[in-house]
Amino acid sequence: FPKDHESTTIASVLKDAGYRTAVSGKWQLSLLSKDLDQPHRMGFEQYCLFGWHEGPRYHSPMIFENGKQRDGLEKGYGPDEYRKFIEGFISQDDDRPFFVFYSMALCHDVTDDLDAPVPHGPDGRYLNYSEMIADMDKQVGQLMQFIQSSEHADNTLVIFTTDNGTPSRYIARAEGEKLIRLPIESNLNGEMRLGGKGKLTDAGTRAPTIFWMPEVVEAGTETDQLIDFTDWYATLLDVGNARLPRGYQIDGISCVDTILGDSSERTVAFAEHGKRYFLRDQRWKLYNNGDLYDVQAGPEESMPFGLKTDSRASSLARRRLSDQMRKMGLPQTIR
Repeated sequence: FPKDHESTTIASVLKDAGYRTAVSGKWQLSLLSKDLDQPHRMGFEQYCLFGWHEGPRYHSPMIFENGKQRDGLEKGYGPDEYRKFIEGFISQDDDRPFFVFYSMALCHDVTDDLDAPVPHGPDGRYLNYSEMIADMDKQVGQLMQFIQSSEHADNTLVIFTTDNGTPSRYIARAEGEKLIRLPIESNLNGEMRLGGKGKLTDAGTRAPTIFWMPEVVEAGTETDQLIDFTDWYATLLDVGNARLPRGYQIDGISCVDTILGDSSERTVAFAEHGKRYFLRDQRWKLYNNGDLYDVQAGPEESMPFGLKTDSRASSLARRRLSDQMRKMGLPQTIR
C-alpha cells in the first residue's frame, strides 16, 4: 500500500475527526510480521488481524494484535477471536464515537500456500461453503446482539457488504500436502450456477448490502438504488461529519440518501478486471468492447446485444452508457 496514502485512509480521516478506530479480521496489505505498525499508520488505533500468507486464519490461528503476535491460540478459532476483539473494543471506557472495520475471514478458503496444510476443525476436515456461510451468520448475529444490548444501540450504523460474489470453488480437505477443491453452486431462480468471484458477471460483481440503524433505517425496506464500492469512503465521511483531506479527490458519492430512503445521485456503477471493464445501471451493462447486456432479463450474460441486433431500448441504453464512458475518460473498443 503506498505510504503517501496511509494518512488519507477513511480510518485516518475519521480518527482526525475525533473517532476511535479499530480493524479486525483480514489484512492483505502487508506481511504483518514484517510491518507490525502498518495498521496504526493507516489510522487504526487498535487491531486484531490474522497473518495473511503467514499462518492459519481459522483453527489455531496466527493473530497479530496491536503490535504483537498473540500466544495461546493452539485451540482457538479465528472468527471467534476477531469478533470478541470488536466487542472488547466497543466496550472500552472511551467517550469518543467509534469506527470499526470488521474485515471478516469468513467465507474465504483456508490459507493455501503454507509449507503444510493448515489445521482443520474437530470434524477432521475444513468447513464446506454453506457451513462457512452459516458460521458467518452466527458471528454477525452474535455481534449484533452485543451492539443491541449496549449503550451504543441507538446511534450506531452497521453496514454489511462485500466486494465480490461467491467463488467457484473452495478447499474441501487436504490429502497429504495436496489441497482438494470442490465446486460451489448456488440456486438462482431455480437453476444451480457456479460462483463468479473474479469475473465481471453479476455473479462476481453484484452483491447485497444491508444497513442497520434503529429509528433511521426502517426494517424490511428494500431498494434497487446503485451503490459503487467507491461510495463507502464518501458515505463514511458524510456519516462521520469528517472532511476530505486538502487536495484529495474521490470518485465515490455518499449513499446517505439511499440509507434514508431517498433517491440517490448515482446513476451508473463501474467495475474492471484486467483490461476489461463495464459501466451499468439497474438494467443495462455495457462493456468496453461494445457488448451490451440486459442483466434484468439475463443475469448470466449469455447473449449480448450487438450494434446490428440492438432494439430501440438497447440502442438508447448503449448511447447513454457509451456517452458516460467517454465523459469518464474510459476508452472503448467497438467490435
